[in-house]
This record gives sequence, structure tokens and C-alpha cells, in this order.
Amino acid sequence: MFAGAAIARETERGGLTVDGLVAQAEAIDGLELPPSEDMEVARLYEVLLAFALGQGIRQELRADFEQARARATVIVPSGRLDTPLAAPLRDRLVALEQAGYEFLLFQAGREGLALDPTASLGAEVLHACQAAAVRASGKYLCFVHRADLDDRRLAALTDAIAREPEARLVIDRSVSGRDAVAIARPLFFECGGFGQAGGDAAFGWRFVEKLGVFGYRPRELAPSSDRPERMPSLEA
Repeated sequence: MFAGAAIARETERGGLTVDGLVAQAEAIDGLELPPSEDMEVARLYEVLLAFALGQGIRQELRADFEQARARATVIVPSGRLDTPLAAPLRDRLVALEQAGYEFLLFQAGREGLALDPTASLGAEVLHACQAAAVRASGKYLCFVHRADLDDRRLAALTDAIAREPEARLVIDRSVSGRDAVAIARPLFFECGGFGQAGGDAAFGWRFVEKLGVFGYRPRELAPSSDRPERMPSLEA
């Protein structure tokens, strides 16, 4: 899903279309080419197949987006040191679930040991997040650390991205240097997932450069105590 959607977007950005590639392939079929050109012909057919499959995946993702049964899927990687949810927070999250949110909480591990995603988002944690995204049924994907899970943060993220769809990504930074993000589900796959693993425990920066290439302008939420009606542009 990730590779197909990403290939389709990149091929389209290069000015190619399925019809155009089919026309090229049909034209080449009518030529007598030397054996040395066989690899190039095979490559053209590979691109055509990948592009066609990717376009189908993109169309399905966009159809799912329009008809999503959940407002947002909240994907929460937790670590070995995370404490159980406090009863008041659990009750508020249940209220969100009843209002159309879906929650996917999990632990990622290596060699039988649970990892600590609040320290660094390594390959195992991000792979588990991407696997959860495949299972998600929400219109938007929210990624948040278990330590930062808060109903008001989730509501602010989903309200902001619904209000400013041209942003495509909304980021809410925490004082710990981590963040929580909301991104449209189809675009998450078109970005190819998170991309770079490691570094710090923030999600947002892994998307910002790619979204800039796509022409989108991600937004960052102001501090919760002073959020304006319209959010400022994310600084590079």
C-alpha cells in the first residue's frame, strides 16, 4: 500500500499518466528492437504496472476517506514505563470513542523486550505504527505517545485538520520535545509512511519536507492555553 500509493503520486508529479504509458508501450510493441533494448522495455512495463496498481490504491484510499466510518483513528505506541490510564482520562477517551474516534494502542519490542518510544522512534516502533495505519478505519490518523494521550489534544488536532484541509498535517508539540500529529489517511500512504527512523521521539518532522514538495503547508497548533482561531504556518 505504501509503495504503490507513493509511486503513483511521484509518477504523476513527473507528468506521466497511465494512458500515456500505455500508448508508449503499444508503440514500442510495434517496433523491432535489438536485444540490448529489452531491459528498457521491461522497465517501462514495470513502471506501467506499478503506476496502475498505485493509482488503484490511491483511488480506494480516497474513497475510504470520503466514506470513513470513524472520524479519526488514534494510534498510540506505548512503552514499558507507561502507567495505566487514570480513570477520568479513560472515561473521557470512552466519550471520544462514542463520538466516532477509534483507538489502537500497542507496544513494540525487539528481541522480546518492550521498547521506549518516548525516547526515540526507531524502525520497529514506526513499522508498528504503519501496520496500525493499514488497519485503521478513520478519516484522519492521529499519532500520539501514550504519555501525551489527552482527549483535548486529540479534539484540537482533528478539529484543526478538518477546518484547514489544505494543511494536510497538523502538529501539536509537547514540552517534552515530543509531539502529536493528525494527517489525512490517504496522504499518509502517499508519503510512503514515516520514512526516516530514529532521531528524536517526534512524529511531525518526518512528513514536513515531503509535504512541502507536494505543495502543502502543514500547521502547528499554538500552545493549548492560547490557541487562535487560525493556526500559524509551521516554521521550517
